[in-house]
Amino acid sequence: MNTQAAKSGPRHDDLMRLLLWEGQLQNRRIRQLYGLGAVRASQVIQAFRDDYPELLEWDSKRKAFLATAKAYATGKRPPNIATTLSLDGYTTLMSGIGEFGATLVGEDDAPLANAYRDLVTPRPQLFAFLRTCILEGGWASLTYRSMGRPEPHTRTVLPSKLVRAGRRWHLRAFAAEVAGYRDFNLGRIERWTGAEEAVARVPADEAWNRKVAIRLVPHPNLEAGQEEVVRLEFMGGTVSRVEPCRGALVPYLLQDFRAATDVQRQRPPEYQLAVGNLDEVRPWLWT
Repeated sequence: MNTQAAKSGPRHDDLMRLLLWEGQLQNRRIRQLYGLGAVRASQVIQAFRDDYPELLEWDSKRKAFLATAKAYATGKRPPNIATTLSLDGYTTLMSGIGEFGATLVGEDDAPLANAYRDLVTPRPQLFAFLRTCILEGGWASLTYRSMGRPEPHTRTVLPSKLVRAGRRWHLRAFAAEVAGYRDFNLGRIERWTGAEEAVARVPADEAWNRKVAIRLVPHPNLEAGQEEVVRLEFMGGTVSRVEPCRGALVPYLLQDFRAATDVQRQRPPEYQLAVGNLDEVRPWLWT
């Protein structure tokens, strides 16, 4: 087998994602996705089989290698499969090859559809500028607007992280004006430029570094049958689910999960989940 030729095809982790989320590796599918010839596609699959022979079995009817039970068995998979099982990884792969777009009238009949839309896409120049600041430790001067202060005003910041939270991107940064860490919505930054160092010593971001365990439970106001459905959907049938999170990101995660922190005010059907360890989580909620 020409292994050097196979290396020019998809990487093994991409093939693992295809195997797990599509249940098979098929020559025709590899050709379709990566624009390879039939011989090259066979070489790619063979190289994968050489490394993971126990994860595939030939199906002559489908003319494809199917995923075996071992491919999905917890504790029996090769070390790199833990991350490959992420659906995000598969949908990202499909997006990259044009098979996971928003569903619009007249679009193709691919088996995956996406109802998710970005309402605010960060400007690439701003994104690149902030990323460079983070990597190089540079300060920035931002012309910013907020709901509490809608008029344009200047904030001098030391960027630390670009964060996607739900449908928005924001900048986590040390703000010189308040001598603390704040989040800045990228869609509300009007202008930006480099700035001189504003503070000689910047403290650690305690909220970012703090690990918080969020325990999600069915909303207490659900009916018994509804509670069972929620346990099945979100908790694998168990009584709760624990999600680790950085303290600074707790409000965003709960907003994305639509998990109630005030069960008297935030009620079903809008809220099907609730926070089961509110006393532990409360210090990280927005006030």
